[in-house]
Amino acid sequence: QGGRADRGAGVFCYQSSPTIQNCIINNNQATDDGGGIMILHANPVIDDCEIENNLAGWDGGGVACIGGTPSILNSSIHGNIASDDGGGVYCFNSASPQIESCLIYENIAAQDGGGIFGGYLSQPTLSFYQLCSNDGGNIAGSWIDAQFNLFFEVCDDCDSNGIADSVDLKAGTLSDVDSDGVPDQCESDCDGDGTPDPIEI
Repeated sequence: QGGRADRGAGVFCYQSSPTIQNCIINNNQATDDGGGIMILHANPVIDDCEIENNLAGWDGGGVACIGGTPSILNSSIHGNIASDDGGGVYCFNSASPQIESCLIYENIAAQDGGGIFGGYLSQPTLSFYQLCSNDGGNIAGSWIDAQFNLFFEVCDDCDSNGIADSVDLKAGTLSDVDSDGVPDQCESDCDGDGTPDPIEI
């Protein structure tokens, strides 16, 4: 938190394969690439992390991947800024990350790929994730759509609390007992008793 560096101000992985789990990586600033995390020819597993409010002077506000095959799983990538490409995640030079079950939202890229940018022989593989409300476009460049990905210009916020529904669901603030992706509190109440139908059924 609060790190400053040329690259990888929060975490720098070089030719290594660490597991980074249950971490909050925020408010870091790199003058070059990888405001939050820089992955350089490395294969880390990043699981259940919050990568938020990081800044890169060039590419990859949240995460920059240059080569390697990292895995980014079950994580939130939010509010990161890149002065060039890839506000949330930047992939370049044959990087092939696996990005699964992540929420990537409200990131900013001055050029392309507010959410994700895949450039120069890179092909991130995306599955079970949601991209929304990213400035500079949700995704740019090459990528592989594995399965069950959701793209929205604006994140759903059915209870109008200013927090994306997906974030509320993950935090347990809202529930989804029928697993349809819509918070129960925002679904119909056919008998008018104040309890949403999915909770009563």
